[in-house]
Amino acid sequence: MHINPDHYLSIAQDRVFTKERNIPAWQCCFDAFKHELKTNPKVKIIYILIGCQGAGKSTWAKNQISREPENIIFDAILVKQSERLPIIEQAKQLGKKCVAVWFQIPLEVCIKRNAQRPSDEIVDLTALTNVYYALEPPIYQEGFDLIEIIY
Repeated sequence: MHINPDHYLSIAQDRVFTKERNIPAWQCCFDAFKHELKTNPKVKIIYILIGCQGAGKSTWAKNQISREPENIIFDAILVKQSERLPIIEQAKQLGKKCVAVWFQIPLEVCIKRNAQRPSDEIVDLTALTNVYYALEPPIYQEGFDLIEIIY
């Protein structure tokens, strides 16, 4: 299962981001995550993607889910350890393995990729830069079983 808040921001053929729509989109992600954890016994691994917009998280997620459709990929920027903690805690309560996939992609590459996105998916340059510099690297003490780094 590929979980991404952007999936819940789409209307018709556009993606509309507002603070008011973002909060319920995240709630939908957490609801879908909880449901999948509790109802799908095939789930063994939770991949938690960490990185700036334009780092390649969604592309990685699409490729990975085709290889491991039974597992969960939580595809969001997840900047802070505190944002990742609820995902890790829920997974660990059910004995699932948590893998951080940390996208250490240069800011210039993220900016270039962002500019190549469809117009409704382009992230404001200031927001993208702020996220890039605010990223907290994943650490094993958060509860990860493995930290995979993508360069």
